[in-house]
Amino acid sequence: MAPFDSENYVAPAITPSHPPRVESEVVRTLRAAKEKISKAECWLKVDFGNHERGQHCTLGAVIDVSCYQFGGGTHDRAIALLDACTPAGHPSAMLFNDAEATTHADVMSLFDRAISLAQEG
Repeated sequence: MAPFDSENYVAPAITPSHPPRVESEVVRTLRAAKEKISKAECWLKVDFGNHERGQHCTLGAVIDVSCYQFGGGTHDRAIALLDACTPAGHPSAMLFNDAEATTHADVMSLFDRAISLAQEG
């Protein structure tokens, strides 16, 4: 193997219109939490989770993935983003999740809004 020739090395081009995309840990946390409750039978109300049955509420899913999959530290930011995206009349994602009228589709939309907000920076 020839030694590295730094004088003739040409770095691969990265154009401004296609910068490398690095997904933040918060976005990964939100995506993984959404995936954890993506099936309606895996989503719970008024309970953080039932690991034996693979069920979680919105916050329980976030806490589960942030603590056990990504090593913690991101759940506060992820929950704050969910809270910021909660529809009017609901002071928090937890209360929105547990509201009688809230559906599984509503919670999936909440995650989509929070992910979008997180990607905006």
